[in-house]
Amino acid sequence: MTFTEAQLTAMIASFFWPMVRIGALFVAMPIFGNKQLSTKVKSLLTLMIALMLAPVLDPPPLVDVFSGDAVLIMFQQVIIGLIMGFSLHMVFGSLAVAGEMVGYQMKLGMAKMADPINGVPVPIVTTLYLTLAMLIILALDIHLVLIELLVDSFKVFPVAVDGLSPDSFWKLVGWGTRMFEIGLVMAMPIVGSILLLDVAQGYMQRAAQQFQIFAVGFPITLLGGMILIWVTLPAVMDNFILAMDEILQFIRDELLVRK
Repeated sequence: MTFTEAQLTAMIASFFWPMVRIGALFVAMPIFGNKQLSTKVKSLLTLMIALMLAPVLDPPPLVDVFSGDAVLIMFQQVIIGLIMGFSLHMVFGSLAVAGEMVGYQMKLGMAKMADPINGVPVPIVTTLYLTLAMLIILALDIHLVLIELLVDSFKVFPVAVDGLSPDSFWKLVGWGTRMFEIGLVMAMPIVGSILLLDVAQGYMQRAAQQFQIFAVGFPITLLGGMILIWVTLPAVMDNFILAMDEILQFIRDELLVRK
């Protein structure tokens, strides 16, 4: 059996271009983009999914590897994958915003642990929220839903020189304001309750001058914050699931729609 140069080029292109988009998604996607996940594992997942998708996708355009069109095609595949993965990062960002606000309100701003997603130091409350969110992602198979959307993206935006329009980028930037809104909604019950607790401690100090507010204020605030986190945790995770459903719907209805 012999193959011509054009046939070999078509076979390689049908596998290589989808692999670029899939790899970009895994780099930007939470959990799979975790620095603690081995690069070999990411590469193997990318390779396996690309091998499964290549036979069912439309044939890619035949272009010279060192041509300008090849560079544009690669750029489009990377951008589409990165945007889809970054969209989920914004939902996790809302948890980071909530954790930062709660942690500093509980006087735990200096107590930091490594972010399980990005590997950077964050308040311990943020680490708790992000770790639970990662477990919810895996339990609800949301990572599989995103991979399904990735497969749909090849139908809407097949491998070609053109891809996402500038309007899609502005829509994603506009949705970024929701990240702070959702984070504020998650944190406000705890932040407001601890603020009232601080006010109550201030009145106690005024009523009894011998009351050592600095000696007992921190333990009271810390204990109250821990109780509030425990009480509000189901509501916070419910808001996270709703936000995740909203961003997946946004990807499906706004980003993966050719105008």
